[in-house]
Order: sequence, then C-alpha cells, then structure tokens
Amino acid sequence: MGRFTLKGKVIIAGLILSLGLFLTFLIVINNRKKIEGEINLVINSSNSKYDNFSENILKSYSYKSDKRVKITTSVKNESNYLGYINKSFLLENSEDIFYTVFSSQLYNSLREKSGLRYFDNYITEDLVKPFYTLSMDSSSYFYIPITWSPWGIYYNKEIFKEYNLKEPSTLDELDTLCAKMLDYNITPFSMLQDLKWPITAWFDYLNIRLNGIQFHKNLLNGLIEFTDQRVLQTYERLYLLINKGYFYFDDSIEWTEMLKQIDSRETAMVLGGAFYYENASEKLKKNLGWFPFPLVDVGESYNEIISSSGFVGKTVAGVNEDVFEDFYKYALSEGGQNIVVNYSNLYPINEKSLNKLNREDLNKAYTHIKNSTSLTSSFERNSNETIIQPLKWSISSLFNISDKEEIKVILSKLEEIRISSLKLE
Repeated sequence: MGRFTLKGKVIIAGLILSLGLFLTFLIVINNRKKIEGEINLVINSSNSKYDNFSENILKSYSYKSDKRVKITTSVKNESNYLGYINKSFLLENSEDIFYTVFSSQLYNSLREKSGLRYFDNYITEDLVKPFYTLSMDSSSYFYIPITWSPWGIYYNKEIFKEYNLKEPSTLDELDTLCAKMLDYNITPFSMLQDLKWPITAWFDYLNIRLNGIQFHKNLLNGLIEFTDQRVLQTYERLYLLINKGYFYFDDSIEWTEMLKQIDSRETAMVLGGAFYYENASEKLKKNLGWFPFPLVDVGESYNEIISSSGFVGKTVAGVNEDVFEDFYKYALSEGGQNIVVNYSNLYPINEKSLNKLNREDLNKAYTHIKNSTSLTSSFERNSNETIIQPLKWSISSLFNISDKEEIKVILSKLEEIRISSLKLE
C-alpha cells in the first residue's frame, strides 16, 4: 500500500477535523434540544453550613431526572441576598429563579409583597399535613418546606431523674415544677433578656395558650390595641414567672451557648426549637429530654409553633414550570429527603426519612404536631415590621420593673407606638 503524499495527508487531516467539528456541532445542538429547563440556586452565604444539602438535593435530582436541566449556583452575602430576593420577585419580567432560604428571611422579605403557596397536589401520605397551614395563596410564588424544627422545652433528663420530677402538661403544673426546682437550688430556665428572640418565644407561647392563635396573629399585625385586657393578662403571666426567679440571665452569651448552662446544671430547661439539639455536645445530646409547651387545661385543642426551611421560587408565564414541579416532587420524596439526613443536622419533613434519625424527642414532637389544630411561625415571622422592635422592648422591660402595675404604663407606650407607626387615628 503506497504512502500518502504530504498534500494527501493535509486533505485527510482537514476532512477528519471537519468531521469532528461537525459531529461536535450536532452533539451541542442535540443537547440544547434536550435541555428542558434551568434552575439557578441562590444561596445565602451566612447559611453556608446548609449549602451542602440544598446543592446536593439539586445535583441528585439533575442526575436522576429524566429531564435535562441546567444547574447553576449563585452565592450572595446577607444584604445582597435579601435585596436579590426583593428585586427578582418584584420584577414582572424576572427570569425563573430558585432560592433556598429560611422562613425568617422568606417571611420578612415577601409577606408584604406577595403570598406563597405549597404544591398541595404533590403531597403524599408520608408527609406532615399540618405544615401546609403555614402557606399563603399566590399563583406564581412557591415555597416548598424541606426541613422543620419543632418548638418546645428541652431539659436535662439527669436532673429530672435525680429529683423525681415529671414533665408538666399544664401551665399550673409548670409553675409547680419550677417552684420545686428552686427548692433544690436549681434555676429552672436559661434566658437571654436583651431584646433577643428567646424571651419573645415565651411571649408567643403564653399569648397563644391564653388568648388563641388568631388573637396572637392579629396583635402582631397591629390589629388589636395593646391596652386590651387580654394582652395585659399575657404580660402579667410572664412577669409573674420572671418575678418568681424562674429564669437565669446571661446576656454575655449567644443563644447557642445556653445549652452549656443545662449541661453544667446551672439551669435545667430552655424553650426553643430543635435547632438547639444540633448545637449540643455529644454528651448532652444523650441527656436531652423534650416536652411541648404546657397547655392551660389538659385535653384542650392546641396550636403550635414551628420553624421551617426550604426552597422558594417564582415562575414567569409558565416558563420552566414543569421542571420546577418535577424538582419539587423529588425534593419531597424519600430520596430527596434522605439527603437532608445525610448532609445536615436539620430534620426532614418526609416521615420515612425522619424515622431514620430514630430520635426520641423528634418522634414525640412529630406526633404532637400532627395532632395540633394549626401551626404558626415564631414572633418575628408573623409581625408587622413596625411592631417588632417596640414589642421586643416592651417584653424586655418586664425584667426591669418592680411592680406589675408598671406593665400598664409599658403597654400604653406600646399602644402609642402602634397608633403612630400604623398611622391610625
């Protein structure tokens, strides 16, 4: 077989190169046709420890889905993140965007601008039905809860066992329990006083238990006068607990450090969400008990507080909607929710995935929440923004008064602020 001339080799090489370029072009065109949508995941850099599971859910979906989806990720700092949400969701011509956010950011940024709704038609029997009462109605904004955090009272089980103490079911039983602890020289609760959320959690629960959830929501949105006798009842009940010495205050620490007080037996209990658990030492995790915030009377219907995190997105004129819906179904499935278990300390909403954690406190909280009448978010996520800081001030002021009659003065000032800030006559 004869050898090719130099000219022949050049021609053959050119043909091979042309064929390669043509095939590459066909592949690119073919792939473009197969891409059925894009999902841009925007991450808040201050929540970096949760990036892994949110990105991994998205990557897992992209790998397992029959649809060809282009995945991109953007990282924003705290201020840019919230601004990006506002800008993107307000622009009518905004492209489809997908977010992972916590409900505090979600509610504070969007509650005044639009509603949110869940994809109820994708809910299966192994998901927690009551969670959907957190949603609001809208046609283009979607919030899919991926994790949840039950609220209640965490306690040192060793202390309860040593002194033969029992979990209280009613507010009166809680008062009796705290009094016994003081007799044993144990301060019942850890607390932060200085305008921080732990004290507002007490206000949330006492007001919901004493006056009902709708009254609580209306109050936080400026629809009820703060001089109302029912509001006074809540403040007086909280002041009574403070005045009896049931709280240990240390404003030099962060809320994540309050568990150290329980571990060292400086205190026995703390009110808050399951997010406390992930900040506990391995030793304390084995020794943490949980019970729901007590009721007024045993057997009455009750409402509960939870926190949640998830994905929020906006579809424009139906573009990308099939891809979003397909992803939502996967994120709520056992496969998607198992990623929450494997890559974070948060708690999946899917019951089958939740059971893999085999946690006594979570199983107990899960059952309690499923039997609740309705759910709500905590203080700052329900409030009119003009009410939040004044209300924090009023609650914190309870620690600095010597007579409960001064509560009326505090509430009168708060009512003046409500009228002024909401421009009421």
